[in-house]
Amino acid sequence: MLKNLKNFLQFKAIHPLIFLVNKPIGFSSFTIVDIFQKILNDKVGHAGTLDPLATGELLLLAGHTTKLTDKFITRPKQYQATFIIGLHTDSYDLETPIVRLKQYDTSKINKILISKTLKLLKKPKLIKITGYSAIKRNGTPLYLNKKGTYKEMAIQNYKIISTKIVNKDNVIKKISELASIIASNKALYLEISKTYNIKPRKQQLNLFNNLLLKLNQNINTLKMSKDVQELFILKAKLRVTKGTYIRSIAQQLEKYVKIPTTTLLINRINTYK
Repeated sequence: MLKNLKNFLQFKAIHPLIFLVNKPIGFSSFTIVDIFQKILNDKVGHAGTLDPLATGELLLLAGHTTKLTDKFITRPKQYQATFIIGLHTDSYDLETPIVRLKQYDTSKINKILISKTLKLLKKPKLIKITGYSAIKRNGTPLYLNKKGTYKEMAIQNYKIISTKIVNKDNVIKKISELASIIASNKALYLEISKTYNIKPRKQQLNLFNNLLLKLNQNINTLKMSKDVQELFILKAKLRVTKGTYIRSIAQQLEKYVKIPTTTLLINRINTYK
């Protein structure tokens, strides 16, 4: 049964009951857990959640191996993060509407400035975690809180491995590509549900629809803005400790560089070698 699942999802078994899944964008971590749980007909947990707009390594533990969750969940994690410099949303990613675009002189922003700024963020500090994160409060992911409230949480130390600035990238094209992939992944989820006789989760279907709605709204906002040509992309490879919230790095970049910043993509990599 699981072998056939590889026709739909990328994953590998690193133990008969431990699976490393490449979580597709748009899927919640719980939905991936639910799929494996229904197919295996056994309890399944994960060793560190990923937000719906994040992709990459999601480690699943089934049966008696769920007892090992704490061993894996405390490991440092590595991410490839892509930020849009010049654009602000309340969630610091594209799950919420663009509320500010700012025109600026790109000649004043360079890799040295960004790298120095990133180094300043390595000191632990209290920051506001957006209510749109997968971090749980009272057992419920914050992104299910429709009010989008904030909470205070200590950010952990993290290491900046590398950064790369791509000036004046085609942001509209990149967001459009994300929307197209999410629409395809919604169809993929329905196909998985049909193939394995799993009732589609209403929350997951609503999540796909809401993500597509917000992304398309943001695309329209960008199309109407004269400042969209001044946006550029910052790519950073980050190694972080447990509890670090990647989108909060966008928040801190915005604070130090004094330019609106939001997260385009987060991809977890090379964590469970």
